[in-house]
Amino acid sequence: EDAIPDSSKWIRLSELAVQVQNQFPEAQIKGIQDTRDPARPYRFHLFQPGDWHPGGSLDLFYNPLDGQLVATAHTDDLGPVGWYRRYFYIFHTGHPFGCGWRLGWAFASLSGALLVLTGCWISVRRWRKRAQKEESCD
Repeated sequence: EDAIPDSSKWIRLSELAVQVQNQFPEAQIKGIQDTRDPARPYRFHLFQPGDWHPGGSLDLFYNPLDGQLVATAHTDDLGPVGWYRRYFYIFHTGHPFGCGWRLGWAFASLSGALLVLTGCWISVRRWRKRAQKEESCD
Protein backbone atom coordinates (compact mmCIF):
# COMPACT_ATOMS: atom_id res chain seq x y z
CA GLU A 1 0.00 0.00 0.00
CA ASP A 2 1.43 3.35 -1.03
CA ALA A 3 1.69 6.03 1.60
CA ILE A 4 -0.09 9.28 0.83
CA PRO A 5 2.45 12.09 0.37
CA ASP A 6 2.45 14.80 3.00
CA SER A 7 0.16 17.58 1.74
CA SER A 8 2.68 20.22 2.85
CA LYS A 9 4.90 19.00 -0.02
CA TRP A 10 2.18 19.56 -2.60
CA ILE A 11 2.32 22.51 -4.96
CA ARG A 12 0.31 25.41 -3.51
CA LEU A 13 -2.72 26.51 -5.47
CA SER A 14 -1.57 30.14 -5.34
CA GLU A 15 1.76 29.21 -6.97
CA LEU A 16 -0.01 27.13 -9.58
CA ALA A 17 -2.48 29.95 -10.29
CA VAL A 18 0.44 32.27 -11.06
CA GLN A 19 1.89 29.59 -13.35
CA VAL A 20 -1.47 29.20 -15.15
CA GLN A 21 -1.82 32.96 -15.55
CA ASN A 22 1.69 33.13 -17.05
CA GLN A 23 0.98 30.24 -19.43
CA PHE A 24 -2.37 31.72 -20.53
CA PRO A 25 -1.98 35.50 -20.19
CA GLU A 26 -5.06 36.30 -22.30
CA ALA A 27 -7.32 34.10 -20.15
CA GLN A 28 -8.99 34.78 -16.82
CA ILE A 29 -9.17 32.15 -14.11
CA LYS A 30 -12.87 31.77 -13.33
CA GLY A 31 -12.74 28.78 -11.01
CA ILE A 32 -10.35 26.50 -9.15
CA GLN A 33 -11.19 23.03 -7.88
CA ASP A 34 -8.98 21.93 -5.02
CA THR A 35 -8.26 18.31 -4.13
CA ARG A 36 -7.45 16.37 -0.99
CA ASP A 37 -6.42 13.28 -2.91
CA PRO A 38 -3.02 13.28 -4.65
CA ALA A 39 -4.42 10.97 -7.33
CA ARG A 40 -6.96 13.67 -8.34
CA PRO A 41 -5.64 16.76 -10.11
CA TYR A 42 -6.26 20.42 -9.39
CA ARG A 43 -8.71 21.85 -11.91
CA PHE A 44 -8.68 25.38 -13.31
CA HIS A 45 -11.58 26.84 -15.32
CA LEU A 46 -10.40 29.51 -17.75
CA PHE A 47 -12.34 32.16 -19.62
CA GLN A 48 -10.68 33.10 -22.90
CA PRO A 49 -11.58 35.93 -25.27
CA GLY A 50 -14.39 34.72 -27.51
CA ASP A 51 -15.92 32.34 -24.96
CA TRP A 52 -19.67 32.69 -24.69
CA HIS A 53 -19.96 31.01 -21.33
CA PRO A 54 -18.95 33.39 -18.51
CA GLY A 55 -17.40 30.48 -16.59
CA GLY A 56 -15.07 29.72 -19.47
CA SER A 57 -14.76 26.77 -21.80
CA LEU A 58 -11.22 25.59 -21.08
CA ASP A 59 -10.39 23.28 -18.16
CA LEU A 60 -6.81 22.58 -17.14
CA PHE A 61 -5.84 19.69 -14.87
CA TYR A 62 -2.60 19.85 -12.85
CA ASN A 63 -0.85 17.25 -10.73
CA PRO A 64 -0.86 18.50 -7.11
CA LEU A 65 2.47 16.81 -6.36
CA ASP A 66 4.66 18.32 -9.06
CA GLY A 67 2.50 21.04 -10.68
CA GLN A 68 2.70 19.50 -14.16
CA LEU A 69 -0.15 19.89 -16.62
CA VAL A 70 -1.90 16.50 -16.80
CA ALA A 71 -4.71 17.19 -19.25
CA THR A 72 -6.81 19.88 -20.89
CA ALA A 73 -10.46 19.80 -21.86
CA HIS A 74 -12.41 22.26 -23.95
CA THR A 75 -16.20 22.07 -24.01
CA ASP A 76 -16.15 22.23 -27.82
CA ASP A 77 -14.32 18.90 -27.81
CA LEU A 78 -16.77 17.13 -25.49
CA GLY A 79 -19.54 16.41 -27.99
CA PRO A 80 -23.22 16.89 -27.10
CA VAL A 81 -22.54 17.20 -23.38
CA GLY A 82 -20.04 19.98 -23.94
CA TRP A 83 -22.43 21.72 -26.33
CA TYR A 84 -25.22 21.51 -23.77
CA ARG A 85 -23.03 22.81 -20.95
CA ARG A 86 -21.76 25.66 -23.07
CA TYR A 87 -25.02 26.86 -24.58
CA PHE A 88 -27.60 26.10 -21.88
CA TYR A 89 -26.48 29.07 -19.80
CA ILE A 90 -26.50 31.33 -22.84
CA PHE A 91 -30.00 30.34 -23.94
CA HIS A 92 -31.24 30.42 -20.37
CA THR A 93 -29.98 33.91 -19.49
CA GLY A 94 -29.16 35.66 -22.77
CA HIS A 95 -25.72 36.44 -21.36
CA PRO A 96 -23.85 37.64 -24.47
CA PHE A 97 -26.74 39.77 -25.75
CA GLY A 98 -27.73 43.32 -24.90
CA CYS A 99 -30.21 44.59 -22.34
CA GLY A 100 -33.10 44.87 -24.80
CA TRP A 101 -32.72 41.27 -25.91
CA ARG A 102 -32.53 40.09 -22.30
CA LEU A 103 -35.68 42.02 -21.37
CA GLY A 104 -37.51 40.56 -24.36
CA TRP A 105 -36.37 37.06 -23.36
CA ALA A 106 -37.50 37.66 -19.76
CA PHE A 107 -40.95 38.86 -20.90
CA ALA A 108 -41.30 35.87 -23.21
CA SER A 109 -40.46 33.57 -20.29
CA LEU A 110 -42.92 35.35 -18.01
CA SER A 111 -45.58 35.15 -20.72
CA GLY A 112 -45.13 31.39 -20.89
CA ALA A 113 -45.44 31.12 -17.12
CA LEU A 114 -48.52 33.35 -17.19
CA LEU A 115 -50.16 31.07 -19.77
CA VAL A 116 -49.65 28.09 -17.47
CA LEU A 117 -51.09 29.96 -14.48
CA THR A 118 -54.15 31.23 -16.37
CA GLY A 119 -54.73 27.73 -17.79
CA CYS A 120 -54.72 26.30 -14.27
CA TRP A 121 -57.06 29.03 -13.03
CA ILE A 122 -59.53 28.44 -15.89
CA SER A 123 -59.46 24.69 -15.22
CA VAL A 124 -60.18 25.22 -11.51
CA ARG A 125 -63.09 27.52 -12.31
CA ARG A 126 -64.55 24.95 -14.74
CA TRP A 127 -64.20 22.15 -12.17
CA ARG A 128 -66.02 24.30 -9.59
CA LYS A 129 -68.84 25.13 -12.00
CA ARG A 130 -69.19 21.46 -12.96
CA ALA A 131 -69.29 20.44 -9.30
CA GLN A 132 -71.95 23.12 -8.57
CA LYS A 133 -74.09 21.93 -11.53
CA GLU A 134 -73.88 18.32 -10.35
CA GLU A 135 -74.94 19.34 -6.83
CA SER A 136 -77.89 21.33 -8.15
CA CYS A 137 -79.07 18.38 -10.28
CA ASP A 138 -79.21 16.08 -7.23
